[in-house]
Amino acid sequence: MRVFIFLFLMISILSNLQAATEEIVIIKKKREVYEDSSEANRINKNNTVIANLGGQGPSFTNNTGIELGSHLDPNQLILLDLRSGKGTLNSSIDSSDGTSDTKYSSFGIHYKYFSSNSFYFRAGLDFSKYDFTMKGNSLASNEAYLNSFSGYNLNSSIAIGNQWQWENFTIGCDWIGYAKPIYYKVVNESISPSSFGLWEFSDSKQAYLKDDTGILLRLYLGSTF
Repeated sequence: MRVFIFLFLMISILSNLQAATEEIVIIKKKREVYEDSSEANRINKNNTVIANLGGQGPSFTNNTGIELGSHLDPNQLILLDLRSGKGTLNSSIDSSDGTSDTKYSSFGIHYKYFSSNSFYFRAGLDFSKYDFTMKGNSLASNEAYLNSFSGYNLNSSIAIGNQWQWENFTIGCDWIGYAKPIYYKVVNESISPSSFGLWEFSDSKQAYLKDDTGILLRLYLGSTF
């Protein structure tokens, strides 16, 4: 019995001595990236400047703007998104002839992650400001009306898209996405004594400040360096 115990102790000591003298080398797994691919062309890039050419979201209003990006690595970016837009709609409502005008501006902070060569998803927060005016005249009495509001909201959003990268030139599109307001506030509102257009005015305020919106076909191009 003592012999077995002695042998066990000797084997344990020798094993520990061998483990202590071994040099452990950690080998990182290598991943192949094709030459001249978008992913390869993103390597060693630090900044991105993008012009947004048009598209919808997070507002119903078509908008343009710029994005400034900082690369965390070839597949991850932090983006500062600045947008603005305006639109005019002619309509006949409540037996009246009128127009509605919308001015929109926003800034947001987004995270973009490339899950493959060019495909990505992005998510972030956008602070948006709206100035909306609805005006017109009654077709029956020619009575004028003017309704307006100013307000803002904070949207959380997510979108998917593709971005193709050459040496310093890049082009891409947010194909589709979704934006949801998490906070809103009306800071100024003016309602005409006339009752014309009040229903549509209330619907417009709901749509711009409170309703979820889609993101669709936001095309952009720019430079990465």
